[in-house]
Amino acid sequence: MFGIFFPAEGGGAPTPVTVDEYTSVQCIDAGTYTNISSEGNPVSSTETYHQPVQRHHPIVAPQPQVELTTKAIVSRQAPPWKATAIVNGHVTRLDLADYRGRYLILFFYPQDFNRVCASEINALSDRVAEFRMAQTEIVACSVDSHLSHLAWGKLSRQDGGVGNPKIPLLADPTHSIAKDYGVLLPDKGHSLRATYIIDKRGILRAMNMYDTVIGRGIDELLRTIKALLYSDETEEAVPADWSPSHQGQCMANVKHVIIYLKQIISCLVIYYFLVINIVLILH
Repeated sequence: MFGIFFPAEGGGAPTPVTVDEYTSVQCIDAGTYTNISSEGNPVSSTETYHQPVQRHHPIVAPQPQVELTTKAIVSRQAPPWKATAIVNGHVTRLDLADYRGRYLILFFYPQDFNRVCASEINALSDRVAEFRMAQTEIVACSVDSHLSHLAWGKLSRQDGGVGNPKIPLLADPTHSIAKDYGVLLPDKGHSLRATYIIDKRGILRAMNMYDTVIGRGIDELLRTIKALLYSDETEEAVPADWSPSHQGQCMANVKHVIIYLKQIISCLVIYYFLVINIVLILH
């Protein structure tokens, strides 16, 4: 421990202050001080000192807990919705029930006029034909109004827009759809990035949620759709990292087995007739 004498106001006697020697103190206002030992005796003459400054750090109040509820449960009926949307540059009404008989990807994104959101919508729009070949439609949804969607859709990609996208942009300004699917961030006023796959019967089959700072991969989304289609058609589960090429390999293996069986049957038929001929000759 060491002590410091601070000059008193009005030229009075200095006031001793004891400071722990390991304490880091930020100082201002040059003046004088006298070192004192732990016994209280001065050990040096008056020298230059810096008056320590007390810093008060504000206490951050804990954020209130936000309860997120959802009606979207995998293997159950997807929450129904009806809402206004922009389709091919026109204002129309969409209903989840209209997509019965085909797979549907409900693609939530935070907001219009966002660079990452634009990259996702443009990537989906460019590859929508691949999804439709897999019996799948895509509907993108945000909490923006249909007028915002309309303006964003008219804006070119070079200017940060989506340039008349080939997929519908569903408007959810009341947040009802985002709440039902459990993706709304109430404190932010928009949704997370989330993807829901709904099958031909209206059953929710898969869902993924992402933070708002990262865009999603289109390849993995397409792979998931094809895996679900394959599983539905064959009633077989698919392993990790399954891809449509595995399906082709399986079919090729089946063809090879069939050819092999035909060869065996042909050999058995030939053997049968040889045995018959031999028996006839012997008799």
